[in-house]
Amino acid sequence: MDISDMRRDFESEGLERDALDDNPVRQFQAWFEDAREAGILEPNAMSLATSGGDGMPDIRTVLLKYFDDAGFVFYTNYGSRKAHEL
Repeated sequence: MDISDMRRDFESEGLERDALDDNPVRQFQAWFEDAREAGILEPNAMSLATSGGDGMPDIRTVLLKYFDDAGFVFYTNYGSRKAHEL
C-alpha cells in the first residue's frame, strides 16, 4: 500500500513568537486544550527520554496526569527500568 502522499500541510499553521504566552505552563495548557478539542486520542501521552548507566538513551511513552506552575506529573511503575533510570 502506497501511503507516501499521506501528509498534513504544516506550513499553513505557523508558530509566531509574539503570539506565545510568556508563561510556558499557560502556553502548554492552551496547546493541550487545542489537542483535546481537536479530538486527539490521548492528548496527555508524552515521550520521556532517559539514559542508563551505559549512557545509552531510551525513550518510552507515559501519560501526563497533572500539571501546574510547579511542574508536570506522570505516573509510572516505581520498580520499572524507567523509574530506576530517573
